[in-house]
Amino acid sequence: MTLEETARRLGEALAGSPEFAELVRWERAYAADAVAQALVKSAQDAGAQIQELKRLGKVLDPAEAKRIAQVQANLDACKVVQQLVAAQKAYEALAQKLNGVVQAVVEEKRKKE
Repeated sequence: MTLEETARRLGEALAGSPEFAELVRWERAYAADAVAQALVKSAQDAGAQIQELKRLGKVLDPAEAKRIAQVQANLDACKVVQQLVAAQKAYEALAQKLNGVVQAVVEEKRKKE
């Protein structure tokens, strides 16, 4: 079996994992949820606004700070967004774990040679 074939089998196994299935499930839910998408866009816009103010050496006025806090609260309360983030983290953790296994095997071989 070639290295590419081995990588393909690993990719297929990863794509068959519960973590991947959950990620796809919540990606689809997010894609179908205009409210969740609008909340994420609002949060991204707020983040960009904060960065721009920092760049300019300015501070958020209290009304804007309150609005941004509400945007964050709405985002935190959105089940679809929270589940998507959790699924992304779980999938990323699995991918990192697999990468760690590969690296450990490579290091073992390096020490033996």
